Parts: sequence; C-alpha cells; structure tokens
Amino acid sequence: MNTLTDFIAQLAAHTAHARGWSRDAATFWVRQRVLEARKEYRATGAPLGDTDAGFMAWLMPRRQPPTA
Repeated sequence: MNTLTDFIAQLAAHTAHARGWSRDAATFWVRQRVLEARKEYRATGAPLGDTDAGFMAWLMPRRQPPTA
C-alpha cells in the first residue's frame, strides 16, 4: 500500500465485499471515516507530520512487545 488513495481503495473493496455494498457506497463510507480520523489526527497535533504518510503511519497498528 503506497498512498492514502490506495489504502482507501483497498479498504473500500473489503468493505463492499464484507457488507454486500456497491463499490461506490463503500468508497463514500470509507472516505467519510478517513476524514473523521484525519480530523482526530490533526486534533492530536499531527504527531507524525501533517502529510498523508504521517497520517497513514498513525493509523497503522503499533508494534507491541511480548508480555512476560
């Protein structure tokens, strides 16, 4: 996944399949969720930079070290 656009397209394809929606409906829904997440990211001060790459890094799961 290289760009935010690719991420949205892949997530929309998955959502369309999982929910039985049209690709257009799923893309609209995903874009709305991404806009909400971007607002949250910016509200935290865009800690990884106010770029698509920084935003996408913030979205990805953090590595969790094994617990004892």
